[in-house]
Amino acid sequence: MVLIGLKDIFEITEGLENKIFKAISTSENYDQLIKNIKSKRYQESKIKRILINILLNITKKDFSDIYNASTYYAHILALSNIGKKNLSNIFKSASLPIIIKKEDFLSLSDSNLKKLAEFDMFASNICSIINNENLNKDYINKL
Repeated sequence: MVLIGLKDIFEITEGLENKIFKAISTSENYDQLIKNIKSKRYQESKIKRILINILLNITKKDFSDIYNASTYYAHILALSNIGKKNLSNIFKSASLPIIIKKEDFLSLSDSNLKKLAEFDMFASNICSIINNENLNKDYINKL
């Protein structure tokens, strides 16, 4: 079986895709998969990041495009009472888009920001599924 595109995933280097493929066929669960990939060269934290990149399909090109564009946004998940009082000042002084709800993501006009937002929304929903929580919870919270 050929792993088409796995070598193009961000942070996969020098044949690691073959090691991942072999580990998948011999592992019974996520923890064992990490253990089977882990080595002196590839520490557990890096393997976890790579597996997330695979799950989200974050390619080297995606990362390069977003990184080189130097375009970012602020995604506000929660605010303290003081933060809520100062929210209007935050919006006035912000030099980058501020995201609170799903519509804010959808209204982004920059293509790199849209791609980054898609990764953000997808990753958030995967975490929600894993934790048996409602989807889109990061975009429907009342601030």
